[in-house]
Amino acid sequence: MEIAKPMEHYNNLLAMKLIKEFEKRNIEGFYCKTKEEALKKVLDMIPKDNFVSCGGSLTLQEIGLKVALKNGGYNFVDPAEPQGGKEKENAARNALLADYFLMSSNAIAATGELVNIDGIGNRVANSY
Repeated sequence: MEIAKPMEHYNNLLAMKLIKEFEKRNIEGFYCKTKEEALKKVLDMIPKDNFVSCGGSLTLQEIGLKVALKNGGYNFVDPAEPQGGKEKENAARNALLADYFLMSSNAIAATGELVNIDGIGNRVANSY
């Protein structure tokens, strides 16, 4: 029988607690131990024929999700790609119509509350 390392055990317990708290708020939560597991989970959840966009998120970048969506045949628009002007404005506006809008939260409370602070409003406008 394999004994979990203390930090892995702590992360697992914390994730299970948060998932229970999310359920109370009608949010479905998942725990992925690695960025590879997280990437696969997200890609498995998004049908390729749906429109996908995102807000600014280092997490999406770090797990390779943006690249996977761009190169995987998904209908993906990244509002961060256009460098300015009308094209950037149109990409941000179109993101409001996305079937899937991907973002990360600035913080998650132990009670399952998500804390989102946004400079341009896309996280707040897509959170309903």
